[in-house]
Amino acid sequence: MARFPRLSVFLVVLLSCGIFAHAVQPDFKCTQAGTITTCHLDQPTVNQARTEYRSVVLKPNDKVSVSAGGCVQTGGHGLTWKRYVNPSGDNSERLYHGMISIPGVTGPALVQIQSVVGKSLQVPAVIDPNNSFLVLGYQDDNYSDNGYWGHDNGTEDQCKDPVQGKPAWITMIINHGGPPQVTAAAPMDVVWDPNKVDPNYMPFNPMFAYEQADPGQHPDPGTLCGGFKLVPGTDQVNFGAHPCTSQSPTVNDPGSWSLNSALCGHHATSGTLDGHLNYTAATFSGIIQWDNHKDWTKLDDDDYNFNFYPDTMMGLTTNNITNFHDPIIETEFDSDETVDLIDKGWWDTFHKAVDANGGEPGGRPGQMIDSHRSIIIGQYGLDAEHGGYSELHPVYGMAIEVQEGVTSDDQWSFLVRNWGDEGYCSQGSVTLPGINTLSFMIPMPGATAVSADMSGLFQTHTSGGTSYTPKVAVRSVPNGALITFDIGPPEARTLVNGLVHFAWTIPSGKSGPVVAQAVKRTLAPRTAENEGPTQAVNALLAGLPAAGQASLKAKLVKPSQAVVASQPVQRVANIAVPPRSGPVKGQIVANPRKASLDLVRGKALCNAYNGKVPNATATLCTSLK
Repeated sequence: MARFPRLSVFLVVLLSCGIFAHAVQPDFKCTQAGTITTCHLDQPTVNQARTEYRSVVLKPNDKVSVSAGGCVQTGGHGLTWKRYVNPSGDNSERLYHGMISIPGVTGPALVQIQSVVGKSLQVPAVIDPNNSFLVLGYQDDNYSDNGYWGHDNGTEDQCKDPVQGKPAWITMIINHGGPPQVTAAAPMDVVWDPNKVDPNYMPFNPMFAYEQADPGQHPDPGTLCGGFKLVPGTDQVNFGAHPCTSQSPTVNDPGSWSLNSALCGHHATSGTLDGHLNYTAATFSGIIQWDNHKDWTKLDDDDYNFNFYPDTMMGLTTNNITNFHDPIIETEFDSDETVDLIDKGWWDTFHKAVDANGGEPGGRPGQMIDSHRSIIIGQYGLDAEHGGYSELHPVYGMAIEVQEGVTSDDQWSFLVRNWGDEGYCSQGSVTLPGINTLSFMIPMPGATAVSADMSGLFQTHTSGGTSYTPKVAVRSVPNGALITFDIGPPEARTLVNGLVHFAWTIPSGKSGPVVAQAVKRTLAPRTAENEGPTQAVNALLAGLPAAGQASLKAKLVKPSQAVVASQPVQRVANIAVPPRSGPVKGQIVANPRKASLDLVRGKALCNAYNGKVPNATATLCTSLK
């Protein structure tokens, strides 16, 4: 079991008398003593969902403690006062909570104050200076008569106590001193050393707080997060009475009406999430292995799947081990928006090898990459359908050392973009708004200089993207090289891919082509895993007679897409990478191409089953137009 250090609790007791009256929106009162700032607020605003308190400013590496209490008039009839931090009574699981957003700690979304009270929190080393202030809020479905008027004992006498029942208050103690450290509020929070971000200012080799507390152990998110139950009537996850995470990961699920929902919910419990929880874009180093291609013409999601063994053996859950029988992070990208668009270079060769191998593990694709060093940049999160396993999906950046041990010709293949879908159990594309560059630190211990042949790099655009001319720059850094790609905004839908040849200068006796990673092993070929909706797809196919299967396959024809022929990538001397703040949340945007493919597949299956697809809603087939 994970052990978390005892967290200090700061108690503030407010003594006052008289009738509780409604107040004009107040502000925090802050006092300073050395490196400690104490900010206190009586009667926080509760008649609106969100209120900014710009007088409370957080700085990088600040340590924060929050205490709060008291009660709020929620309006209505009868006894209507409720506790501000932990209300009880009807609908209290989703209403009547004080909310808070602490820069870099809780993410941009408001979280319930009860999830941070009494915990030692720390602001990351990099935060957005334009959004470094405190935000409070309140959960209700009618704010018109909220406030602090007409005090009563409250539902279930929760505000009867003469001290605890007084108007709501909140105190923050902020310590501006002390060295940076990784802290977390909940076991499924994603944490990392703020001094070890990657060249993109993204988390590098992050882990779950549970792993930080119990090294060598991995969390069971299904148990810790209460089974990922959905808040009734929404697609938001209820993370339990004691939330398993304070970071408000973004939900991306297949939607309630679609064929994808029926397939993704094949093994899921009713009322639970059958999609993805996305924390942040992140970078991992490790070794890679080819897994499989899930062919769209066989009703699958067309993803290229890789098994990724992180150097740290962290960032995993118990379900990664259970589902894949090895400590791997599932790593995926859609072939329809990557290799299918590439007509030359290393990735074109790999694509042809995958097709020739029937999309199976091993074979020529395995010979090209298995057991090789790799650096992956992707949307880091949980696939929640099978209890929650960690994944990098979609992949935004992939660098694989495809020829190792030759300092005069160290070959790395690259695939780089800032957009992509998450397969069957998702909607739209997950883009990286504001992220126009991606960088990779290519390691070579002892190297003092480098030259790079980048003639094997190419750019590709789809017809749905805007015009942009990508660029690439390489510069020598101690013990390696930094390669940076300028790919423009996500809406450009730029895809840079291909091979770079690095020639290293290493002084005699300094070092050489050694493996710069904690774990290196030779991986045996594996059997492709039938995880996720694949099992449901196989069951649907098995339920059709041979003639029905043939008819289905005949109708599974991909809509064509216009592809611009690959062009070389422009090389420049330097590309500036602007500093970024904290986690990089993906943004879900419309993806007409994915929607059209989902529609073709849905219609074909409905036709094969005469409008009655097993496990799908009765109206599914009539709704597909």
